[in-house]
Amino acid sequence: MITSFIEKLPQFFLYSLLGFLFIFLQSSFLPGFLPLYLVPNLLFILIIYISFKHKSHFGAFLCFMIGIYLDLSKGIWLGPWAGAFTISFLLIFIFSQKFYFTNFILILGMAFFAVIISNIAYALLTFNLPRARIFNLASEPSWNSMFIVLFLEALITALLTPFVLKVFSKFLGNYIQSNAR
Repeated sequence: MITSFIEKLPQFFLYSLLGFLFIFLQSSFLPGFLPLYLVPNLLFILIIYISFKHKSHFGAFLCFMIGIYLDLSKGIWLGPWAGAFTISFLLIFIFSQKFYFTNFILILGMAFFAVIISNIAYALLTFNLPRARIFNLASEPSWNSMFIVLFLEALITALLTPFVLKVFSKFLGNYIQSNAR
């Protein structure tokens, strides 16, 4: 088992580097140009790719670690994003055993609902729905504004997902190769 992890160490560092880059982009860079509700959840697109590409304990470990990186960047130790990303990995893994995600519409739908589920898991793990990342607005949010922001983030992330998966497939390897049986 240790030798298998050592063999995957370069992949671990690559995904970690991508995770740090996406944390910077979605937390610091893109909010300078776009309103918060229009910033896609780039880390979640990486989680989707990992969920398709690495259907093993290694994939779950990668998703957990990317969640840890996001939690630590926000000053939370062993926090809720690690749990939310791991739950998302498991759900995507389960559904990818049943469906072939080569269809553009299926990828859009899966990404849309997975972002919503991930944010709900985050909110449940923090026991404080209004403090979730997607709900951090300038003023005290109402339930309506929270759901609108959640919907917009899910929609924008879903629309971006198929294109980013194609780029990842070109540079990191096709995510479809080990899909449903």
